Amino acid sequence: MVAYVYDPVLQDRGFFFWRESNLDNSSSYYIYDNKKLNSDFKKKFEEPEMPPKKNNITVFLIIVLLLFNIILAGFLIFQHFQIDKENKTNEDFKSRLSELKNEITNLNAKLEAAKRTNDSINYNSGENVIKYQVKPGDTLKKIATEFYNDPEKVNLLIRFNNLKDEYDITTGQVIGIPTNN
Repeated sequence: MVAYVYDPVLQDRGFFFWRESNLDNSSSYYIYDNKKLNSDFKKKFEEPEMPPKKNNITVFLIIVLLLFNIILAGFLIFQHFQIDKENKTNEDFKSRLSELKNEITNLNAKLEAAKRTNDSINYNSGENVIKYQVKPGDTLKKIATEFYNDPEKVNLLIRFNNLKDEYDITTGQVIGIPTNN
């Protein structure tokens, strides 16, 4: 007689049989039967069906497509960062352009004020006036020293040209310098 047994003490399992009043573990077994085995019993002992093997071309194509997807994803991520960088640069340029427009507006206002000041120089009929164009680096003190040899005559130039203070001149501006001959 043969039996399939699990021995919890030895933690061994398998087919055991009696041989000369000893219990032996069978290393292998065979089913001998002249009768036809039913199909359910056969299925239990048959090897499971393996999926059909894929040929090498299919595997190669899958790997190529996977690599293509990885490269495409990397390219798209790179493009995303490039577009973000360009957008930031464009915003910086727009901001700087706005600042420059404001600066141009302010300079145009100063130019118009300088033109009005130049047009409204008050020349008294008894005074001789020299028209002087302000050069880079000129100050009213420097101009007063040049024409009057006295830097204290700055106030005369300020009053005569309707200026706010001694720093209210710009390069290219024409101011009047009164002289008494």
